[in-house]
Amino acid sequence: MQAKRIFWFVASIAVGLALGLAYGWLVHPLFYSEIPPDRLRMDYQADYVLMIAETYAKDQDIQESAQQLEVLGNRPVLRYVQQAILTATDLGYSSHDIELLAKLSEGLQSWILDPSGGES
Repeated sequence: MQAKRIFWFVASIAVGLALGLAYGWLVHPLFYSEIPPDRLRMDYQADYVLMIAETYAKDQDIQESAQQLEVLGNRPVLRYVQQAILTATDLGYSSHDIELLAKLSEGLQSWILDPSGGES
């Protein structure tokens, strides 16, 4: 009697697991690529901004960096960098990474004040 109950319990768990996996994988799979960047968690947004800061440190193209930051939403791009610096500090990013973010912030501030880049 006890062995029969255990068998049916294990069998029902196995069937439920199989049906759940089949539904999740075949009938209604979740595609994470459909999530817009502005819905990312703050730590992932900080990582994204850091990647832009690393690129900016190499090529010094602030206009390209600003365009890449616009993907995060409708707020001013400088706001995303400032939030990334706060998040990076809270999460214990390296001082080198925070310095890269600060240089991106400085570059954006200069660019916002003079979008032509000093050209006449």
